Amino acid sequence: MPFLELAFTLPSSQQQRAEQALEDLGALAVTLADARADTPDERAILEPGVGETPLWEAVRMQALFADGADRRGLLAALFELLPELAPEHIELRVVAD
Repeated sequence: MPFLELAFTLPSSQQQRAEQALEDLGALAVTLADARADTPDERAILEPGVGETPLWEAVRMQALFADGADRRGLLAALFELLPELAPEHIELRVVAD
């Protein structure tokens, strides 16, 4: 079963709100990654201490939705919940199971 993947990058200060918005829109899974991975500015976060939840300065968010999700409706709702997102910075693609 394929999935619809929606991905974008934003400052870590907006991560919690964006993650909640994606979950509210029906995301089946949300993944966070270093937006600067594979660059000289990449920063590894290995074995954080108890109670710590460190994040990168810029976070790459990827959310999986059911393949039959209404893309236009999903994007419209996302822009309403996160107006700071620019449409040209959002990627949509179908991924295999």
